[in-house]
Amino acid sequence: PKKPNKFKVLSFFTSLLHSSFIGILSLLYTVNYLDENLLRIRNYYFVSVLYFVFDYILVLIAYDLKHKIVLAIHHTITLYILYVFITMKDEELSKVIVQAFTSEIPLIFFNINWFMIKSNMANTKLFKISDTLLLINYFLFRVCNFSYIIYYYYAKFEIISKLFLIIYTLSVYWFFVICKLYYRKNIKIKNNW
Repeated sequence: PKKPNKFKVLSFFTSLLHSSFIGILSLLYTVNYLDENLLRIRNYYFVSVLYFVFDYILVLIAYDLKHKIVLAIHHTITLYILYVFITMKDEELSKVIVQAFTSEIPLIFFNINWFMIKSNMANTKLFKISDTLLLINYFLFRVCNFSYIIYYYYAKFEIISKLFLIIYTLSVYWFFVICKLYYRKNIKIKNNW
């Protein structure tokens, strides 16, 4: 592959750092492994606000118009949800938002895959493992998790649920794209044997 734009490299690297930090923190809190109070957890999510603003600046510099529009929608909705999470004192809503941020976990594998592709490592066992983990985690944390949140909390938190519905729709679309790519890679591998 051709050498990637340095702004794209920075975008994927900061995404990897952010998804690792926020995804794992959210998961640990959601499964009650972290017993810190929610007020203290909110402080960590300021990192996400900084990340989404910084990343969109990189998107404006390095990406085409289609990506700029899609990521503008995604980042704006996410920033609004972060604003609600950081400023509101509704503990149940806050727990739902933290649960929603477990959706960052699949991005760990997505970013690792991107770096491996750019490093000509797409034919390694490590890549195949990461690619499979991406597919599984994307289904669990994006498709199933958002389905659960929308189904159980739609009536109670209607405005947030409507925003989750937009992110969910994008996530389902991206999941089918990931499935299609995964299928093509596995068929290609089998045909090469």
